[in-house]
Amino acid sequence: MLYNKNQSIKLDESKLKQIAAGGEGVILENGKNVVKVYHTPRPASFEKHLKSLFELDNRFIKPVGAWYTQKGDLAGYDMEYVDLNKYWLFNNLFNKGFCTTNNIDKRFKIKVLENLKDAIEHAHSKEVVIGDCNMYNIFVKKDGSVLFCDVDSFATQHQPHSGVLLDEIRDWTTTNIDKNTDTWAFNILSFWATTYV
Repeated sequence: MLYNKNQSIKLDESKLKQIAAGGEGVILENGKNVVKVYHTPRPASFEKHLKSLFELDNRFIKPVGAWYTQKGDLAGYDMEYVDLNKYWLFNNLFNKGFCTTNNIDKRFKIKVLENLKDAIEHAHSKEVVIGDCNMYNIFVKKDGSVLFCDVDSFATQHQPHSGVLLDEIRDWTTTNIDKNTDTWAFNILSFWATTYV
């Protein structure tokens, strides 16, 4: 059972349909929203981190409300439901066959990369570092817009990055995870998307 902050509203997660699962938790349908429920609850102070992420715009699937255990630990959070069937994984832009089949040319890719760069700069303007800016955490719509998922792993002023990054986009010359990490990853993604290499 999950509770809101003052424990006046309950949510029985066992009655919600699971739509995805990962290493950190599960994603459940909850009306017009979805709920990410952590396998291991976070301390209640983690809510400050989630509130920092709420400052991001709609290019990020972000927290909109928190759920707690009966003991007061943060059990998970609500997010707006997004139909990801209307998007492609960014990773598809590296596949020549996919791009040919879907009439994706270099002009479209440049538009996507400009939108990606703008979204990263927006996050940085809110003092948020993406860190694991990889091709599986970014979705692309047919109009060239981008959408980030898995935002609770981002670094904010209230929570450092976990240090878990996809090896392919990691800058092995440093152990720091900061805005330069995102620039490094953006450059790698840009190279792969425009060269298929």
